[in-house]
Amino acid sequence: MQPLGPLQPAVLVTAWLTLAAWCLGEILRARLPERKSPLFEVVWPLGAALLLVHILVAFATRHDWSHDAAVAETARQTEETFGVRWGGGVWINYALTLWWWLDAFRISILRRPPNQPWVGEWIRRVLFLFLWFNAAVVFAQGPSRIVGAVACGAVALSWRKRR
Repeated sequence: MQPLGPLQPAVLVTAWLTLAAWCLGEILRARLPERKSPLFEVVWPLGAALLLVHILVAFATRHDWSHDAAVAETARQTEETFGVRWGGGVWINYALTLWWWLDAFRISILRRPPNQPWVGEWIRRVLFLFLWFNAAVVFAQGPSRIVGAVACGAVALSWRKRR
């Protein structure tokens, strides 16, 4: 891993912009079971694109374009947090990115309704929330953890059924 450099703020900015897009997209998605939302149709694919930009910026500025370096750094952070040296979180992030891109493609290009059958939708929601909670709360530092917790909480609250 490279030392923190001048592009480090780009890693943080793209991470927080991606989190914001995910939050807004999930909240909008929860409110539009059948009808379309022009804002959602912009925010959801934008979030997927921002996640890819974030990964590319992180690889360029923190990992010297090395997958092995990213796995090693993830393993170090996981060991520091949980006492277990495991770098598999990188692969989970790849899977999240692919899933989001496929979902954005399904909605934006194929023009399918955003919400999938009940079980598939809840699996997507829970996995994305778990990953974002880990990224924005568990592995975050300082006051940004509060922002991450509030964001994740707002998304979870948006999933409640309206009466």
